[in-house]
Amino acid sequence: MFLYRRITEDIRNSIFSGELAPTAALPTERELAKQYRASGTSVRKAMAILEEEGLIVKRHGSGNYVNQNRDGLPDLLLVLCGNLARYRPGIGKAFEELCSSLPFTVEARLEKSDITLAELGAIEAKYPDTPLLIVNTRNGTAELAAAGKLDPLDHLTAFSERLERMPDNLKWAFPDRTGAEAFYGSPFTYLFNCLAVNEDLAKSAGLDPAHPPRTWGELAEWCATFTDWKKKAGRNDLYASYLCGDRYLMGSLSSYFRMAGGGDAFSNSPELGEGLRALYELLSGLFHHGDLHVTVTQSPAPFVGGKYLLGFQAGTWLPRDAGNFNPALNYRLCPIPQPDLSSASCYSGGCELMEFALNGSGEEGLARLKACSDLLCDLDRMEPILLRLGVLPADSLSLQAFVTRHPEFTPFRDAMFHTLEPHHLEENELEEKLCGQVRQLLRSGDADIPRLVREYRSLLKR
Repeated sequence: MFLYRRITEDIRNSIFSGELAPTAALPTERELAKQYRASGTSVRKAMAILEEEGLIVKRHGSGNYVNQNRDGLPDLLLVLCGNLARYRPGIGKAFEELCSSLPFTVEARLEKSDITLAELGAIEAKYPDTPLLIVNTRNGTAELAAAGKLDPLDHLTAFSERLERMPDNLKWAFPDRTGAEAFYGSPFTYLFNCLAVNEDLAKSAGLDPAHPPRTWGELAEWCATFTDWKKKAGRNDLYASYLCGDRYLMGSLSSYFRMAGGGDAFSNSPELGEGLRALYELLSGLFHHGDLHVTVTQSPAPFVGGKYLLGFQAGTWLPRDAGNFNPALNYRLCPIPQPDLSSASCYSGGCELMEFALNGSGEEGLARLKACSDLLCDLDRMEPILLRLGVLPADSLSLQAFVTRHPEFTPFRDAMFHTLEPHHLEENELEEKLCGQVRQLLRSGDADIPRLVREYRSLLKR
């Protein structure tokens, strides 16, 4: 376990057990560093997490103290998970500040994964009779709806109106415990993935950025052309493309399976073997020909450094990162290339849904939920948070207004309203195993692609 996590858990447990009472002073950061044999960075990270959770308050020049309001329940709990909570320091406070204009107290709670039945049970136990407004994944929403834990969205005017405006491919009904379907979650935000093209580097290599690669074959040709040019030009500091952790793997692999499986991301269809071979050969070829650079850099996006021709899964955070770190960068955002032109264009990215649970709060709780949901649907109020998160509003009217103000997001809007597939539950375990196969291929240079295909087919049968 990382030391900062151990420090966080120990102090959190001491607060919950009452060992550290409200207003009690925590040991100094120097004392904690000595006690845990940790660096100052680890201690500060632990303190930041505890402050984000609302468990402690930081008093400059004095130290850290247990929050005296910890035992007082908020009037409404806003639970944030997935892309809205992961790797976004301070976002909970930003939502609480946004909600500070409401005539009741709102606490934001961050969760790093789906809100499942187990997580919701723990939240309900800690916040009895408190209305819950939850930003969840589609998998989490499906599980909670099936257990009868959510209330239909037609009680919340802002989100029921959103649903009425959405085309059928952008909204999903979920079955409840009886099997009857209803809208228990409304798309709230979208995180999009695209291909970014460095226009200056493309022109230098004789490539036309106005006609970017559309297929995997064209992508390989672009990379080969660029690699030949950079070698002749003596520009060994440049790369055709990069692979950053799992983000590109997850996006591209999921996109392929949604296309090959007719919406089923993990069908064992006849096209699966052929598609896997094509994908393995593409990645292996790019890597072993020197067209693909593997980097662990996450933020800012490596692409904004100007050393890459192409940036896979650029996402909506790219314009923000470019503006903060390299405003002079000339780039174009395009759809991620597909296996071939006969393949349907496919959305690749993340979606968060807004849902709610009265949790025993009655009519008063419903009134608070309506007021808070109205606020979160107000683009003028939410715009700074959307830009900070690098996500798009899911509502069609809000998205059009957002793109008018920020035209660099136009490709993402076009992708969302033309190519988003119907809802399917993600098979996270299978997808991770598939990504593991690809990582093994890239690390070892193992080109036994038929064996990898057989191994993955065997996973589907389990």
